[in-house]
Parts: sequence; C-alpha cells; structure tokens
Amino acid sequence: MKKTLVILLALVFVLGIAGTAFAANPFDVPPKHWAYEAVSKLAQDGIIDGYSDGAFRGDQGINRYEMAQIVAKAMTHASKADASNKVLIDKLAVEFESELRTLGARVSKLEDRTTKLEAKSNFKIESETLIQYQSDSPPAGKAKLQGNDQLSWRERLYLSAAVNENTTFDARLQTTIGKFGSSGVPGTGNTIEMDRGYFTTKNVLGFDKVMWGRQPLLFGQGGLYWRTGNHDGVTLFKKLDKSLDFQAGVYVANPQSDSPVQGESNEFQYAGLGYQVSPNLKINGSYYNNNQKLTQGSSLYNYGYDQSKGWDVSFANKIGAWTLIGEYVSTTLDNPVGAASNPKMYAFQITNGTNLPSYFYPVQRFIVDYKKPHTDAFALSYRSVEKGAVPNGDGFAFGKVGTSPLYKFNGNAVNGSAMDNLKGYFFTYENVIAKNIVLSIEYQDLKVKDSGASFDKAITSSLQMVF
Repeated sequence: MKKTLVILLALVFVLGIAGTAFAANPFDVPPKHWAYEAVSKLAQDGIIDGYSDGAFRGDQGINRYEMAQIVAKAMTHASKADASNKVLIDKLAVEFESELRTLGARVSKLEDRTTKLEAKSNFKIESETLIQYQSDSPPAGKAKLQGNDQLSWRERLYLSAAVNENTTFDARLQTTIGKFGSSGVPGTGNTIEMDRGYFTTKNVLGFDKVMWGRQPLLFGQGGLYWRTGNHDGVTLFKKLDKSLDFQAGVYVANPQSDSPVQGESNEFQYAGLGYQVSPNLKINGSYYNNNQKLTQGSSLYNYGYDQSKGWDVSFANKIGAWTLIGEYVSTTLDNPVGAASNPKMYAFQITNGTNLPSYFYPVQRFIVDYKKPHTDAFALSYRSVEKGAVPNGDGFAFGKVGTSPLYKFNGNAVNGSAMDNLKGYFFTYENVIAKNIVLSIEYQDLKVKDSGASFDKAITSSLQMVF
C-alpha cells in the first residue's frame, strides 16, 4: 500500500510538472482577441505612444500581464481620449481588471522596497560646537586661585544611519571640555572618545525595541540616574497597554576617571514602569541594583560601601506652558562606612522648555528648539542628595558641580566627582539667538548636605552651534 501511494504521488508530481510545461500558457492573449484591435486603435489615435508597430506583430501573441501594462498606460492618458476611445479603455480595464490589480500590487511592493533601500543608505551627521566661560566662586575657606575662571570648548559629532527597515545605528564622537590655549600641552587639552555606538532594533524578542551596544542611559525623570554614554549593555522597551510602558536594562558600566571603582564586578541592572495617568501627567517607578564598590579613599566625603540598590518614584506634570517634575530616591548601602545605610535623594524642577521638558536639565542637550530663532526658555531646579544616594560610577545627580578643578576635599579633586552630599539650586536660561545657535546662562548655588557649609557658586555662559 505504501509503495502504491509513493508511485501515485510520484505520478501526480511528474504529471503536474509535465502539464505545466506542455500546456498552452493560460495567460496568453490569443492573436484574434478583440483587445489587439482596441489597442491598435488607441495607438493610431495617439492615446498610446510606441505601440503602432511593435506591441505585437502579426499572429505573435502576448500574455495578459503584458497586455495589462499597455492598458495601464492607456488609462493614464484617458484625458486625451474622445468618447469612443474612453469606451474602449473602460472595456479593456474591465477585461484585464485582475491583472491590473496584480500589476498595481507589484508596483507598490517595488516602491516599498525602493523606499527601504533608500532608508538603508540614509546616513546623517550632525556637529555641535560648545564654547563656554566659567566664573567660579570658591567655597568657604578656599582662596580664589588664578585659573579657576576659564574659557573652554568642546566638539561633538552625532552619527546615525539605517541598517535596514528594523535596525538603526547611532554613535557620538566627542572631545573632552578643554581650556583655551591648552591643546599644545600633553594631557591638558581636548582628547577624543567615542562614548556612543549602539543599535536600536524594533520588534525583536517580544519587545517593541531593543537598544544594544555602548549607549546613553536614563530612567525616571533623570534626577537619580542619567549618563549620556559609556554604558555597554542592552536596554529593553515594551508598551504593555496604551497607558503603561516597561523598560529594563543590564550593563557593564564604564565609570569615568572622576569616579574610581574597586573590585571586578561592575554590572548595573534596573527595571521600571511608566504610567500615563492623563495626557498631562505621567508617573514612573524604578528599581536598580549596582554592583560597583566605593572605597573610602576614593570618596570625596570619606565614606564607602560594597554595593548599592534602591528604588525611585517620579512624576512629570504639564500645566499650560509649564512642566513641573519631581523625583524621590531611597537607596540601601551594603556594609556602609561613614554613611547611613539608607540615604535619600529628592529633587524638583519647573520649566517652560519645549524640548524634553519632563526631564531634569541637563539630561537633554537643550530645553529650547534650536531650529526656531528668537525663542527662549528657562529651568529652575532644587536638589537634596545624601551620601551614597547616587550609584557609584553610574549615576549623576543632575546639574553641574564643582567647576574649579583646583579645589580639594579629603585629597580628591572636586570637579565633576561631587555627585552626592549636596543640596541647592540650579538655574539655566537659553535663547536661540539665530537658527542653530543657542546662548545659555547657568547658575548654581550648592551647599554640603551634611554640614550645610558653602560648597560652590558658579556662573557658566555658553554658546552652542549645531549644524
């Protein structure tokens, strides 16, 4: 029985192939079909160009798809036809309706493929030049030393390209902020780094998108944790319903030189949920685990711990032209020395900015739209951060800190490394003085959180050009 079935199946297969090979093509239009005469008339009357002598020759037929292409061309020139020719065109359109539909689908697919190929080759580059002047007021007991006030600059290149219809690539090359006139001195000028180089893939592994590679990191409203680059890992995004979204990530962090890390495990993980309560109000909740150790010797305020973990809640509420945001963080330190085991952080900000106003400045590059001349905006923030509330090597309490590199606390340089144990105000004002040119003025007034001593007052004036 099995042998017979095999033979029958083989016969069906062979006969099917033979039938296809030897039967007349069912798509042929017979030479005596009325469509030939109709097309000839349209050609003679100038409705169709190029078909007077060679659309078909003598008794040589063409198939229905070829005829449909001729009919399609006639339809595009129907406005030139008289009443009788319009009747012929309509009759031809009815006869070859199925083929015309297929032809249209093929053209649509071809256009779609062309669009995707164009997107793949689409490469963009954007440059950003920063020129800034910092005027610093030293903390109590510190003399204002020559060189604290300084003129400096930085250059950034943003690169982006489509790999295919589902994956894009983004990168950033930047120099460090260097003092004017220092480029000729080794180790004191601008150095170049590629702090971003990551892919974003849509609809993969059940997630809406996945970012993988060296990437920026931000969750909540950016009060606890934001870094513009230098995180090697994966971030997952998923819309759970129209109001609820999920975000999670795992990274091997690359701490900057101002945040020394001891130990082999430098991994950081987090997960968070965002809920859109109303069109103008969104709340977020996140949990993080940071494996990076902080030693007392590398701490600005002489404290340390083995690991840290914690949670934060935040909100962003738009009220007319204003956006009010807030964030609260509770952190738990493992084996803390010189710090409480459960430090806290809270922050608020109000802004009339239009560019990412729901995040603490300076998470975003600008609070204005730099393409709209003569527009402006400001942001006013307050923060209070206890020792250890910010993850070592990964977190960054928003805003500038310690602009004077010559100041020392416990033998450590202040500039850039004081991310916690601070409280105070931060203000920024931005004005688009011309398209793609933004003037900004920033002011900070910070105090040491646990002692209340004056920490730093600074004014920074910046000019940024994007092109």
